[in-house]
Amino acid sequence: MNPVAALFVRSDSVYKKMEGVECFDMERDARTYDGPWPVVAHPPCRAWGNFAMFAKPRPD
Repeated sequence: MNPVAALFVRSDSVYKKMEGVECFDMERDARTYDGPWPVVAHPPCRAWGNFAMFAKPRPD
């Protein structure tokens, strides 16, 4: 299996149990990923989704 990067995963993500997946959670900070692998991304939508007016996203 070719390696892939899973970005914005939860700390208890099932991706962390998968072989060949480099996981980027809050601790590893997905915003710092700069390659070289293909990406599976789950960016947080709370700041721009349908209910954004109720969200309290981090300022960064």
